[in-house]
Amino acid sequence: MRKRTGGRSLVSELEVMDELLARAIKAYYVARRRERTIADQPNISDSGTEAHDGKRYIVLRNSKGTLAVYRVRRDGGLKIVKRWPAILNIW
Repeated sequence: MRKRTGGRSLVSELEVMDELLARAIKAYYVARRRERTIADQPNISDSGTEAHDGKRYIVLRNSKGTLAVYRVRRDGGLKIVKRWPAILNIW
């Protein structure tokens, strides 16, 4: 059973967020490999989508804190954020 909210189904929105999270994790590992550094493993439970000042972000976290932040562009692309808003560190 799909729940409708504002013309979109809740299930499809969750699928999009899961897909964005998976793409962010892949980008994170690719970047660490390019840098030839050992990547800390993101925790799926602590990571996710957040909004701040009208922008959406994918935040990768683990027990050590925030590992990486990606801004979700209007076209659905992801862009790494070098200096993210401090509010994204609080969880």
